[in-house]
Amino acid sequence: GPVPGAALSLSDSTTLAAEIGYWLTPSVALRATVGIPPSTRIEGRGTVAGLGQLGEIKFAPVMFTGTYSFDLGTIKPYIGGGIAYIHILEKKDGAVAGLGVESRFGGVLQAGVDIPIDKSWGLFVDFRKLYWKTKATGTVPAFGGAPAQVDLNPSPSVVMIGISKRF
Repeated sequence: GPVPGAALSLSDSTTLAAEIGYWLTPSVALRATVGIPPSTRIEGRGTVAGLGQLGEIKFAPVMFTGTYSFDLGTIKPYIGGGIAYIHILEKKDGAVAGLGVESRFGGVLQAGVDIPIDKSWGLFVDFRKLYWKTKATGTVPAFGGAPAQVDLNPSPSVVMIGISKRF
């Protein structure tokens, strides 16, 4: 049954990412983003805080978005949205044995700004908010091998800063 006051937290992750885009018009672009798979620790909080690290996952996020840019002269702010697929590559047990986490699709919203340096090169800053749901399962040896299941609704934020090259 449910454990009153139980909660989880996921650690922050940092990774390198690359984005490939195609401009349909001077204002509308399609973008695909991939990155080196980061890892995140799953920590117990609330009434299960004493269990410490419940497990760790390595995941590969892939995002496909469409954006609309506003030409303000020297800068081009943009907004957009699309889909993300979070593929779980590895699961490591902690206080939860036999940790299982499902790969799933979700939504993504984004806002950013392109700062052209010349006709080919530029800088960008991008903020994205992912919305996805997944399920984690396993057993808890500290509770006599009791089965554990949790519906996760993480909504991580992604900040990207980079250099762009137009061809």
